[in-house]
Amino acid sequence: MKHTKFLLPILFIGLGAGCLSPEYVESIEDASVNPVDGTIGMEPDSPLDDSVLVDTRQSRREKPPSDTVEVDGENVGEDALPGASDGVDSIGLGTLDADASDGLAVDVDEASGDVEDGLQVEDGFLGDTLEADGKDVSPDVDAGPTLCDPPLKVVGGDTFSQTYQLVFLEGSGGTGAYRFDFTENGNQSGGILNSITGAYLSGAQSGSVDEIRLTDEGCVGSDTVQITIASPLEVNPPSAICEPGTVFQLQVTGGSGSVLFSLESTSSGATLSPEGLYSAGDLFGTDVIRVRDELTDEEILVAISVTENAFLSPKPRWLGVPVGGSAELMIEGGSGTFQFQADPSEGLVVEGTQVWGDSPGAYDVLVEDVFTGATTSVVVDVVPPLHSTSGRAGENAVNSSLVAGFDLNNDGEGDAVLALWDANE
Repeated sequence: MKHTKFLLPILFIGLGAGCLSPEYVESIEDASVNPVDGTIGMEPDSPLDDSVLVDTRQSRREKPPSDTVEVDGENVGEDALPGASDGVDSIGLGTLDADASDGLAVDVDEASGDVEDGLQVEDGFLGDTLEADGKDVSPDVDAGPTLCDPPLKVVGGDTFSQTYQLVFLEGSGGTGAYRFDFTENGNQSGGILNSITGAYLSGAQSGSVDEIRLTDEGCVGSDTVQITIASPLEVNPPSAICEPGTVFQLQVTGGSGSVLFSLESTSSGATLSPEGLYSAGDLFGTDVIRVRDELTDEEILVAISVTENAFLSPKPRWLGVPVGGSAELMIEGGSGTFQFQADPSEGLVVEGTQVWGDSPGAYDVLVEDVFTGATTSVVVDVVPPLHSTSGRAGENAVNSSLVAGFDLNNDGEGDAVLALWDANE
């Protein structure tokens, strides 16, 4: 006879836990009853080899339930099975495996695997439910929260923000019982986050990245989003004066890197490409360009004046610099962004708009507008230091005085000369 072994959970051990009612059991042979817990074991010399034989050849339709339980031919009464109550009507012919670990192992004859009005066994395996008298007696098991379906997602995904900018985060999926929290070490900018509404205020640290996690209190799942705190948006040139027909490319730094260019208004008949290439028209007037960061919504307006006399004007055109001294080059007009080059290149150092005199001599500094292409030049004279010789007089001191109001180089602007005290030896 072919047998199949399956596990019956501990909850269903009727012989020791009260699920097998003694009034429906015919006889139990060669068994001993533990008076403490009510379990039934086999005698050492029992021919059943540690098995319990339950005679179920007659159902209660054919014979009324018995009021006795017999062990080794003796009636042990209903007390032999403590806690027994109406439950499983009958169990098919089988044996109890003493080696079962996780529950009660029963060898079931596949030919009689279906028990009338009781435990249903199909192909030697327990089904998903337990039935007694046609009713589901399966224990209620709390499986805990389920996986979020559909999965959680932060709407929009990773994004950018300005410093101190308010951003409203939104979730999707799950049950809608959302919570927003910074991940561990996820608040790099010093921002503020409302965990219920998802309102996020970025901090002051530009260039940092904040990371926020979305969870759902009604299901299991999460999603994270990164918010990069962008540096302020800058556009070059911020303004410009140029002649008709001038063409140049707007340059953008900072921000998220995703910008839109639009021509707000034009008086010259200018055109603007989506990439920010500006072409002045043939008329005189002012053109206005809007530059907007798509992700941070920061905007900058650039005003370009198209005029006939769009030349560069140095202030002043001539500079006198002592050896070891410096001066600033100031240029009016154009876009405000210039390149400088000294001629000759040795003896005068140019750094940005500053010039430094290393060797005496006259230098021409060529100036070119980076965007409009307009040019001009500045003359820089590097002069050696002045020395004064004087004889002894008075009380071994030479009186000095401040002389002002002279135009020493005939440039139309007043110069000042300071004479210092010179102590006698």
